[in-house]
Amino acid sequence: MAAYSFFDNDEVDWCAILEAHTDCAKTRMAAHKVVLCIQDTTELDSNGQEASGLGPLSYEAQRGMYAHPTYAVFDFARAAGCS
Repeated sequence: MAAYSFFDNDEVDWCAILEAHTDCAKTRMAAHKVVLCIQDTTELDSNGQEASGLGPLSYEAQRGMYAHPTYAVFDFARAAGCS
């Protein structure tokens, strides 16, 4: 219940929450000569759930949103972070 109240609060800004993570990931990436940024597109299908603001997916009858995660990898063994 606390998480729902937290994210329902108009004073909560998701960009501000992610800012520390983003800053650390940028710092780690800047320390390396080569960084691979691997990207994917994923459909988050919300059919059958009560939610507003959703758009069409690959089929018009599907409602949801697209996520575009990026995985930053350096040294080819350690991850710098995800967004």
